[in-house]
Amino acid sequence: MYSDRDDQKSREKDTSMVEKIYKIHIKNHLDDRWVEWFQAERIEYLEDGITALVVRVPDQPALHGLLERIRDLNLTLISVNELGPLFEQDSSNTEEYNA
Repeated sequence: MYSDRDDQKSREKDTSMVEKIYKIHIKNHLDDRWVEWFQAERIEYLEDGITALVVRVPDQPALHGLLERIRDLNLTLISVNELGPLFEQDSSNTEEYNA
């Protein structure tokens, strides 16, 4: 028998599969060639020597795979922030590369 509880579980499962956009801050500036390797939408070079990657990921396993790449390259991860499906481009204090 199908219940409201099953329907709720189904909806929770569906929302986890929604593509999301994240901004990942990494210590030190990375070369532009990393945009393709990380499949980044955009790369920003902040004044304080931080690189911000804007990435689109289809699900949580893909995000974890990206974070594993950062770890495997021995890069220092500073933060990961979900931007959502739409975000404002704030180009203050950044140089920007659009893929």
